[in-house]
Amino acid sequence: MAEVRHRRRRRSAAAGLLTAIPHWPVEQPAERTAHAGLADAETYLLEHVAEHVTVDDVAAAARMSTRGLQSAFQRIHGTTPMSYLRNVRLLMARQQLETGEPRSVADVARSVGITHMGRFSGAYREEFGELPAETLRAARR
Repeated sequence: MAEVRHRRRRRSAAAGLLTAIPHWPVEQPAERTAHAGLADAETYLLEHVAEHVTVDDVAAAARMSTRGLQSAFQRIHGTTPMSYLRNVRLLMARQQLETGEPRSVADVARSVGITHMGRFSGAYREEFGELPAETLRAARR
């Protein structure tokens, strides 16, 4: 009987502490969803588009594992994080070229984080059906 009373007092004291100290975590925090992490990853990529970025950098910014990040990108976008970044860079380059204002294609490529001009021209042509220089010339007419 004394043991039962002792257990009840311990439970009561524990319950009192949990109620009296509101900043004490009583529940587990909600898990971050893959969509929240993906949104953080996309934001990071846009903010760092002109910089050298690795998958590990993006995963850290999104607070996800590298594998989780890759899975989320594949599931939602049907591509890898680095291919997504490449496509964003190509689109940004095209937007700049279409204004007709850039001094050169190389300046545009560097401004969006592309350093290899041959690969840039090939990827650009594959994506848009023309070379970057052709887009710039057409915009200047």
